[in-house]
Amino acid sequence: MRLVEALSTGVGSHDGVVLGRGIAELLRDAYRERQRTVPRWVRALISYYARETGAP
Repeated sequence: MRLVEALSTGVGSHDGVVLGRGIAELLRDAYRERQRTVPRWVRALISYYARETGAP
């Protein structure tokens, strides 16, 4: 989450959430494409950014 926060410094709150969600989804898709288990930290990132928007 620190990386996403560093990358989104200077952008609006909404844009930071969109960026974070996009990075999390790209990571998840990359692990799935390689038929690997999605690591806990990627799942935590996805969950964190889902909460930021109020999504279940």
